[in-house]
Amino acid sequence: SAPAAWSQAFSSATTEAEADSLLRDIGWPISWLSASQVKGVIYHGWWDLAATIVRHANAQAADEDGERSLRIVDGAVREVVGSIRLQADRLAHMLDPTHGHPKSTIRPALRWAQGAQKVFLNVKYAARFNAPGALRVENIDVKFFPKRVTFSADGEHSGTRKRYELDLGVFAAIVPEECSWSSASVGKLSITLVKKKSASWPRLLNSTDKVNNMHLWHEYQEKLQQELHGL
Repeated sequence: SAPAAWSQAFSSATTEAEADSLLRDIGWPISWLSASQVKGVIYHGWWDLAATIVRHANAQAADEDGERSLRIVDGAVREVVGSIRLQADRLAHMLDPTHGHPKSTIRPALRWAQGAQKVFLNVKYAARFNAPGALRVENIDVKFFPKRVTFSADGEHSGTRKRYELDLGVFAAIVPEECSWSSASVGKLSITLVKKKSASWPRLLNSTDKVNNMHLWHEYQEKLQQELHGL
């Protein structure tokens, strides 16, 4: 490990030349550097010094100590570069005056299944179930009414902001205060509707119009089918 005085001097360096000199004058002992010190070099924007540290770390990786030092440098560089790249991308996106506002409104895909007393909705933040869903979602709003459920959320996929909205007039009455929702697996939302009367619904919606991206949740319905027998 590095002598305490040297480590303090390196961490306190205010210029790239000063930090470079502290390493150069003693033969580039990369093993003396901690992960936080490597990160500090990059955060300061001392790119030439950072590149020199990486070169020496690779050159000194012939023994166990050298390999350990290289792993420390590798992890620190990748973490900081990833963070800087993310922040830079966000800054560049802000140049777009529409940044932060959904560019399109999508009716998300959903599948449903029912038991005797409940209806289960699985909503995906995408127009189709076989398409990738938004991973970052915010402003989720789900409301329940006696014969209706509404949903809206803002999401981002591949750098594009999207608005997701549903307004479902359901087949029969539900109990709004007993209905619920929760975030499911990544890119999905679960909604549970409580039927006012136990019954088997012939369809989810009050309307008979076909909705292309709404389907029966077959595998889950098979598990619930026993509840519907005799209704």
